[in-house]
Amino acid sequence: MSTHWFFYRRRRRGEPPELMAKAALLLATEPKEKVAGRVTYSQEILQEFGWITNGKGTGVERKGSGYSQV
Repeated sequence: MSTHWFFYRRRRRGEPPELMAKAALLLATEPKEKVAGRVTYSQEILQEFGWITNGKGTGVERKGSGYSQV
């Protein structure tokens, strides 16, 4: 199996890197009082702050697990 196929399949299952980058930017630029001390999913927080409108997956369409429920 080629490494190209492995990474292609992995990208399809995981979250798009662009959304993870946007979430990192949001966490770095919003006031710490708004974002510190949370466990969240990237699309969940992006949608909450209005950076995206069509979030999908865990945290948006279904509840997360563990500390994200606290």
